[in-house]
Amino acid sequence: MVFIRNRYKDYKFEKPIITESEFKRLKMLLELDKEYNINPKISFVKAFKIELIVIFTISLITLFVFIIDSLFFLIAIPIIVILTLSWGFIISLMNYGFFINEKNRFYKKLRKFIISSDNYSNFYPKYIQI
Repeated sequence: MVFIRNRYKDYKFEKPIITESEFKRLKMLLELDKEYNINPKISFVKAFKIELIVIFTISLITLFVFIIDSLFFLIAIPIIVILTLSWGFIISLMNYGFFINEKNRFYKKLRKFIISSDNYSNFYPKYIQI
């Protein structure tokens, strides 16, 4: 008997440490360009590259087996594998979504606090509360 273990990725946002020099750099960038985005981009495809390749490959195999009618009984195997992998993928997607929301909220507040602060000593107490 074959057991497939559900695996999923757990994404947790860890707020970066903003030093005084980093604060000054970000403050200057935001003063020069009001639309500057301090929130670093994260690639969805890069984060789920392996899962997307596996699901795509198994889907192609399933399609191929489905097209060849004489091997119809084999279609159950890839479908079971897809369903099993999908559960872990769905949990990973949910964790990723929560991570992205938390990251976006943090950087939105950080941007607001940097803009509203005159200096690092004024900024730091606000930053700690984020």
